[in-house]
Amino acid sequence: MELNLSLSQKLILTKEMRLSIEFLTMGPMDIIEYINKEVEKNPLIEIKDDYYISSIASENSTKDYLEKKVVSEVNLKEELLDQLRFSKIQREDIKIAIFIVESLDHRGYLIEDIENISHITKSSKEHVIRVLDIIQSLEPAGVAARTLEECLELQLKRKGIMDNVFHKIIYEYLYLLQEDNRREICRNLLINEVDLDEYIKKIKNLNPIPTSGFSEEEEIAIAIPEAYITQNDNLIEVKMNREFYPEIKINDTYREILENKNSTKEEIAYVKEKIEAAKALIRSVEKRKSTIEEIINHIVENQEEYIKRGEAYLKVMKIKDLSEKLNLHSSTISRAIKGKYLMINNNLVTMRELFTTPVNKNSGEELSNSVNFIKSSIKSIIDKEDKKSPLKDEDIRVILKGRNMNISRRTVAKYRSELKIDNVNKRKLKK
Repeated sequence: MELNLSLSQKLILTKEMRLSIEFLTMGPMDIIEYINKEVEKNPLIEIKDDYYISSIASENSTKDYLEKKVVSEVNLKEELLDQLRFSKIQREDIKIAIFIVESLDHRGYLIEDIENISHITKSSKEHVIRVLDIIQSLEPAGVAARTLEECLELQLKRKGIMDNVFHKIIYEYLYLLQEDNRREICRNLLINEVDLDEYIKKIKNLNPIPTSGFSEEEEIAIAIPEAYITQNDNLIEVKMNREFYPEIKINDTYREILENKNSTKEEIAYVKEKIEAAKALIRSVEKRKSTIEEIINHIVENQEEYIKRGEAYLKVMKIKDLSEKLNLHSSTISRAIKGKYLMINNNLVTMRELFTTPVNKNSGEELSNSVNFIKSSIKSIIDKEDKKSPLKDEDIRVILKGRNMNISRRTVAKYRSELKIDNVNKRKLKK
């Protein structure tokens, strides 16, 4: 009897742990829908403000609107899984394949890094890469790419026309294409402009967004922010969004069955089961609230300058550091921030994009600068340059190195181009 009770308690605990993790990954609309279903299944669950829940969940117009906006992402994932079913994928690859597919964003890009996938799926990096190759061989071409460059390369390989010139253009000279600096590309690749035009024509025919045109519906993410963060008089205010959290209570009427001597064993067992399920739901909701709030507080604490001064001041903030602070596994944090949004000074941003990584390493120490910070530094340097004698990209590289930002001249040119700042010749003032 004691053994059976112990096993039963462990089973309940395991289910509750799974429910807590599931709640952590859910978005606001998913939570509303889930709780509605639980209310229907469990008569012991009472919602204080049930009108709010039922009205949102039952409004066909709202639901249809949301479904239409995310249909291309959903259809893509379903299509990829269907293709996998008819492929020769090995049994040991299935778990990794499903995780990779579920980690694709609305563009069809893979947003989880290989190391994290390896850790979560308890597989070697080599195994993950091998399965990723399988996913990348599916339709549409370019799916599961990690970067724009890789997306273009996958499509060129699929067409059977990938060569060294394409590789160099894609991985080294895209920024020069943006500037229409064909002469320098030709000089570096030792080809003429006629040949370059042919290469460019083929690159322009590629699709930088694999999901584009995949579905008739356009993918536009509709998001409910987890919190509203504003700056007032140099103070940052955080207001958690609690509107989609209903107040869940347990219906006391059913407790009378437990106290009634005439109740049957089946009735008592049923009520106990439903009470435990209701308690587990309440605890899971509260756990999600507290965990998300802790994550948001960490973001605000570490990204104060970004909130006050803008994107250029986004600092390096790693999931690993937060996982240690909250005593949660990094994979749990990764799942918790996936698909979550914040409203920062009336701008909607994803929580994931606020967790940045260092640009590179210098003398064994990680740089404390994000890409956005380096871009901001480049813009600042160019803004202050002598307009009669503007700085070359190499000059800017040297200045950045003196500030402990060790990046290549080519990277300087790439970031400058992304900032839509002209090259040195175009910046030179006309006399």
